[in-house]
Amino acid sequence: MLSYQCSNSCRHCIYASSPRWKDWMLEQDLIRYLDQIRKYAPNQRGIHLSGGEPFLNFEATLRAVELCIESGVPLQYVETNGYWCETNDLTAYQFNLLRESGLPAILISVSPFHNEFIPFERTNRAINIAREIYGPYNVLIYTSYFYQQLQDYNPQTKIPFNRYLNTIGLEKAAHSFVEHYGLVPCGRAVSKLSHLFQKKPAETFFNNNCLAEFTSPEHIHIDPYGNYIASFCAGISLGDAHRLEKIFKGNPFQERPILEILATSGVEGLLKLAEDQFDFQVSSEGYIAKCHLCQDIRSHIVRVTDQFEELKPIEFYSYL
Repeated sequence: MLSYQCSNSCRHCIYASSPRWKDWMLEQDLIRYLDQIRKYAPNQRGIHLSGGEPFLNFEATLRAVELCIESGVPLQYVETNGYWCETNDLTAYQFNLLRESGLPAILISVSPFHNEFIPFERTNRAINIAREIYGPYNVLIYTSYFYQQLQDYNPQTKIPFNRYLNTIGLEKAAHSFVEHYGLVPCGRAVSKLSHLFQKKPAETFFNNNCLAEFTSPEHIHIDPYGNYIASFCAGISLGDAHRLEKIFKGNPFQERPILEILATSGVEGLLKLAEDQFDFQVSSEGYIAKCHLCQDIRSHIVRVTDQFEELKPIEFYSYL
């Protein structure tokens, strides 16, 4: 994750990305992470470069691609929302530079969440020109369902999200966000989209812990501050990615009490801690998922104390 900075403040965003973020991953840090990935995770299938929006700092993104290629760590793709694709020439120029640097593929985000900020004509331009440069099989559209659906709207305008909901219908929209986008119930989604889903009492989510999410090797992010973020657990740092060996071969839960609680007793244990020590009260409206409850508790805790170094980056909780 090169930066949390983004051109948009999308309602669904797991990482609470927005223009308010300013920091970008330093070149020397990326070099260190790539060295450690090659050393401690030699069998990983590949990495991708994401944000935020990587094209907000194209020079940094281009350099990151070059460093990945030089390192020998398999680079799969760079993500973009296409906000910057204002002209054919600019779009082709930047995609060509990345291709010539060794980038094998591009992922372009397409959804009603993005369309609220980006006219569809820019998204469409990004996809069409990327296909010319990378080939049709090396342009990943996330998601094709919404790419087809949004072609029915005026391509030159941004579509207000509430207008989209009124056109599609709340029930159909909620279903499509889960089935066709894989909406994750955390980040900004739980405050901006929870009204679309059924809420349940907190105790509904007491049945399992978060060990599987913390230990899964399938999807992790390293953010520009060096936080190692497992699964989609934004706002929770398993440790300092400058020392991946300690995370991979040690005990990342040691001296990180919230991690240990979530890994052993789940949100039930975290709720008990928050109620006993930080005067937390559960929402009378309920929650749409255990991640929603977990984030609500963590957001309260960071407002009360800064004693938990695993609750990082702290800005995440301010920019939701």
